Amino acid sequence: MKKILLFASLQAATCGAIAAPVAEYPARSVRLVVPFAPGALNDTIARLVGTRLASALGRPVVVDNRPGAGSQIGTAAVAKAAPNGETLLFGAADGLTVLPAIKPSVGYTVPDSYSFITRVGTGPFALVVSNALPVDSFDAFVRHAAAKPMEVRHGTPGNGSSTHMGAALIEQETGIQLTQVHYQGMAGAVNDLLAGHIDAALVSPPTIAPLLKTGKVKVLAVMGPARHKLLPGVPSIDELGRKGLHVIGWWGVLAPAGLPADVAERLTKDMDTVLGDEAVRAQLSERGIEVAPLSGPAFRQFVVEDLRKWKALSQRARISLD
Repeated sequence: MKKILLFASLQAATCGAIAAPVAEYPARSVRLVVPFAPGALNDTIARLVGTRLASALGRPVVVDNRPGAGSQIGTAAVAKAAPNGETLLFGAADGLTVLPAIKPSVGYTVPDSYSFITRVGTGPFALVVSNALPVDSFDAFVRHAAAKPMEVRHGTPGNGSSTHMGAALIEQETGIQLTQVHYQGMAGAVNDLLAGHIDAALVSPPTIAPLLKTGKVKVLAVMGPARHKLLPGVPSIDELGRKGLHVIGWWGVLAPAGLPADVAERLTKDMDTVLGDEAVRAQLSERGIEVAPLSGPAFRQFVVEDLRKWKALSQRARISLD
């Protein structure tokens, strides 16, 4: 009788363990890796999204800044993380489509190293020139640069950055030749642009809009299909008859490849909640970001096409980083 009771007790305990519900995702805090330094626009957007995502998930979302190597360090770290949803990437064009287009080995493979959750938004750059440069329009800029090959100095936050490749795109589409001046970050380029040490730069509208009142710079064009709300008086590049000459940044949330389908579904659902929040949309808009969600396969396809665009440019312009 004792043996029967012991067996029944063990059987009941076993069945109870099997029947117990599996802990729902997430069981603990989530790490959101930002491959840029604290305080940068990318970091600001990530913290805004991360705070709202934490509310949706019901768990803390901890921002982990992993800057360096053109955002390669943080982007690679997430590719190597366990695909359990506890490590996410707040990725951008720089590390996911621009740098891989010109560098043979970056420590990860796009798109295969990632699970694509949601594209957050997009934002065009604007072509800004020093007030000392004797031009007042994009066409005048092209004529001036064409007449003085390699004399116009264009500042970037580094070799292989989005704005470096954006300047290369302008060169290829217009036939001009610029001298690229690379800085440790965009702040150095903007400071030298204001001081007249360089002639031009591709700058985000939120960065340049407050500086227009200094009278030291001029904005010639928004490098996207439409005007930007922060620069309402500046024509879009499409308005100027150069459709397709787009230099547009984008941001999104990704996870390591192999993410379980139920976790991906949960994250996608919660990101829909985040981006549907009017307060979040308003704050992103204030920072010059247009909310433009794409989820799962659509986001992945967008990244594949963007990578293809920059690879084609790198081949035409013979740009590579070994």
